Amino acid sequence: MNGVADPAALAALAEGREGVFWQDQRSQWSQLFAHYRLTLAELLALAVALVGGLLWYRLGWRKGGRILLVNGLALGAGLALLAAFDQPLTLFGVLALALIFGIGIDYGLFFAHSGADPRRQRATLLAVLLANLTTQLAFGLLALSHTPAIAGFGLVLSGGIFTAFLLSPLVLEKS
Repeated sequence: MNGVADPAALAALAEGREGVFWQDQRSQWSQLFAHYRLTLAELLALAVALVGGLLWYRLGWRKGGRILLVNGLALGAGLALLAAFDQPLTLFGVLALALIFGIGIDYGLFFAHSGADPRRQRATLLAVLLANLTTQLAFGLLALSHTPAIAGFGLVLSGGIFTAFLLSPLVLEKS
């Protein structure tokens, strides 16, 4: 049916009749995606806590804390881009946040393990720069999509990963 102004009234009308069912697929899909969005956000928070514990155990609280701080700022930048472009946080946005966190942790770990040698640090910076450029090319183009969910995914992902790239050198050891 098209042009339904009051789906609740149709649902109530169908409820009293045997063999008549009102099915609002759009509403059902919205509820399902909302449930998955919340579940994935909870799992992302759990992942942040677990990774934070592992970083603290392996690298100590200073270096592990810097890696988590950089990633927290990258996640915040992705969310800020959504807000700046007046986009809602959808399931795809939360999926992008999970990717930002994973890729940002990688960037931080690469810099954390590059040591204090300036040549190794420069080599690490070049490697992470090339990885970021290919990531921006692959995911940044999604932000140009005419489909809002895909555009939001690309916007969050490219902005957050770019922020992680810009801030990840803060993890470097001083020589």
